[in-house]
Amino acid sequence: MILHRDYPVYYVEGEFRSGLTWRSLCALLYSLLVFTPVAIYLSLVTIGGGLAGSVVEYSTLLLFSEIAALYGARLLPQEAVIIFGPAATIGFTGFLGLIFNLYFVRSPLLNTFGINPSEIPQWFAPHYTSPVWDMRTFFHIDWLPAITVTIVVHITSLCSGLFFGLLARELFIEGERLPFPIQHIDVVAIISLSERKKSISLLSLLSVASFLYGLVYYAVPLCTKVYHVTLDPIPKPWIDFTTSIESFLPGAAFGIATSLTGIAPGLVIPQESLIIGVFLGSVIRFLIINPLLIRLNLSSWAYYWTPGMNLTRIYQYSQLYFWLNPLIGVGFAVGLVPLIFNFKTFVKSLRAAFEFRKVKISDDRISGPPISGKWMILLFCIGAVGAFILDIILLPDFPLWVFLLYEFIMPFLVTISAGRIYALTGTTAGSLNIPYFYQLTMIASGYPKISCWFLPLRVDPGTGWLRSFKICQLTKTTIESWIKASIIAWVLAFFVGLFYTQFFWQIAPIPSEIYPAPGIQWPIDIISRAVWITRPTQLFDLNTILYWGFGLGALLALSQYLGMSFLIIGMASGLGTPIPVAVLILLGLLIKRILIHFFGDKWFVDNRAALAAGLVLGESLAAVCGVSLAMVLQSSSPGAY
Repeated sequence: MILHRDYPVYYVEGEFRSGLTWRSLCALLYSLLVFTPVAIYLSLVTIGGGLAGSVVEYSTLLLFSEIAALYGARLLPQEAVIIFGPAATIGFTGFLGLIFNLYFVRSPLLNTFGINPSEIPQWFAPHYTSPVWDMRTFFHIDWLPAITVTIVVHITSLCSGLFFGLLARELFIEGERLPFPIQHIDVVAIISLSERKKSISLLSLLSVASFLYGLVYYAVPLCTKVYHVTLDPIPKPWIDFTTSIESFLPGAAFGIATSLTGIAPGLVIPQESLIIGVFLGSVIRFLIINPLLIRLNLSSWAYYWTPGMNLTRIYQYSQLYFWLNPLIGVGFAVGLVPLIFNFKTFVKSLRAAFEFRKVKISDDRISGPPISGKWMILLFCIGAVGAFILDIILLPDFPLWVFLLYEFIMPFLVTISAGRIYALTGTTAGSLNIPYFYQLTMIASGYPKISCWFLPLRVDPGTGWLRSFKICQLTKTTIESWIKASIIAWVLAFFVGLFYTQFFWQIAPIPSEIYPAPGIQWPIDIISRAVWITRPTQLFDLNTILYWGFGLGALLALSQYLGMSFLIIGMASGLGTPIPVAVLILLGLLIKRILIHFFGDKWFVDNRAALAAGLVLGESLAAVCGVSLAMVLQSSSPGAY
């Protein structure tokens, strides 16, 4: 490795090599088979305690570097890159989204908004009278339209994202040679982890402790449910203290999330002000503004609150009767204000894209040979053109200009905007990322049927692929091996995700007592979509959106230019974060500061990946053991079906 002259980080010397080997393929299979059921299960039982992608990457790379060392070998940097990226892919969880779609068409909340579920197209979800809800299975003819559309959308999104990522590679890696500061840091992490510079003993210790906790948290309730017994010693997804504070803070809510994985972000996120901002934003919502609205008898929320409401109901009802509109306004402001302040950067990116043929690209390419033009055309046809054709098939009478705007024009503009700003700063803040663009487009189309609100339109600007290509360039990994590994992971993840989602659904309904998280979050998601579809005057209040939401959001966004960027971004995010989740993230930060106080900054930097990975790895393995044991018990207890 060589120290880069412009950045205090390293890059790999030598020829480009493929990272797709039998070892990285084994890591891919391990990640899919171990972390997919964990990711699905965590999303069913916790809120905010899911598997962060970085933690999966750290855990997988740490484990396989240790296995290689036990056999007297070491991972190549290129292998480490594939393990850190595609091989650490969490399996396809889209089937859980399909269950949500079915839950949506059957929800009694639709009656509140005057939505007729018979008007919802069956390529979104089976008809609300379909027997699949009671059967709890994907293996039924009623699922064919929805699953087919889901598969096609993911294929077109994969191809379009890859096309725009390759385009951004030529513009910003080869053409302008932009710095990509965050990716240099990623490379240091990859090389350090692969060379086992992190403490494996610390990882093992935390994994054992987390595993024991996870057995009680996940395995016990999952296995006992097979025998129709509910034994759940630790509350999920949080411990609720709301009733203890309602006497002096009516309408407030407080609790602590109970999954250890929620601590990990506080340990690994380097921007401490971002974490503090998330906590402050959540406190402002749940402990200050919520009770203030009750005291002053402001908004419909003051009317609907009643003593004895638990945290879940306060979260849902306050969202519906007050916070929905301000958060829309905050989203607009936080998305648009940075774009205005970075408009010159966006224009420069736009000019560079249209003058692409004039950009001199050195014969001495730094990221390997370009992708063949034939492949680029094929990716564009499958991705953008394929998505356009699918849109026409699903809604043949919908205005074509919307499809053209959404599938062709916007992805290109977002790519050159987000890609360039990401290459300069490591974030897409200030790019052409218009908030609620989908909703605004549907309203502008004037289409009278509600079916347009369920179109699976998806814009992938390829920023994730661009990040990957820069890492490949710095580590001398061929992008072809990264792309191949990603495609293999995608195909395998589809089948693994289907299998595990079907298994969890067969054990118990979703949502249910054993899977509480969807029962908390899904009604919020339904309300958010239903409000845009019908825009009821009693709930969709433009004045609140503009004055409360956009005004607050504009102040937050403008404060970024006073050197408070991460704090403000965190506060905006915290307004929509349940307070138990924010508390656990802050707890992770407090643990981090305590460890730094006793052991020093260098020790913590060297071991933070092991700390976070140990917590998540142990709990994840406990969940896998619980799932595996439940599968064995299920096979001997057909009555559980």
